[in-house]
Amino acid sequence: MPKNRNARGKNGRAGLAGLVHLNLIGVGLESLTAKQAIESLSELLRESGHVGANFSSAVWEREKAHPTGLPTVPVGVAIPHTDAHHVTRSGIAVGILRNGVDFLQMGHRDAPAIPVRIVFLLAIKETEKQVRMIQELVGLLQSPDLLRRLAGAQDAAEVRSVLKPRRPTQASSRLHA
Repeated sequence: MPKNRNARGKNGRAGLAGLVHLNLIGVGLESLTAKQAIESLSELLRESGHVGANFSSAVWEREKAHPTGLPTVPVGVAIPHTDAHHVTRSGIAVGILRNGVDFLQMGHRDAPAIPVRIVFLLAIKETEKQVRMIQELVGLLQSPDLLRRLAGAQDAAEVRSVLKPRRPTQASSRLHA
């Protein structure tokens, strides 16, 4: 039986890292609105064959109805996505925005907009995996250190490195033995 390349590790980053490829990462994006950020990242997914031409508009329509902004500290994050039937092949585009753009808060449409600097645009082919990926991301994004490192990343390789799961060191492995 072949190994699952997207198997998730204890901290959830193995699955995430398996779906985020260098060509799906934009650093220093100059978006002025949430819609522009979604369009820029959708284009990366479209160019790489992950989604079709209607993906961006479907994501935006869903974002308007069900906002995905998260008031994480020290920078806001959004996790826009849409229905699986708009996806050809699973992937996640990551955008590190030069300046924050306003996204409405997940679960609180009447709350003030959140200035978002990090966007994870999900294109997940299987609905149940999409739900798990959102849960994993929300858990992962509770780390202020990880968010600082992502927001300060200088290029796609650095973003990918921050998102890669860390192997335990020999010393920490011995502590848990």
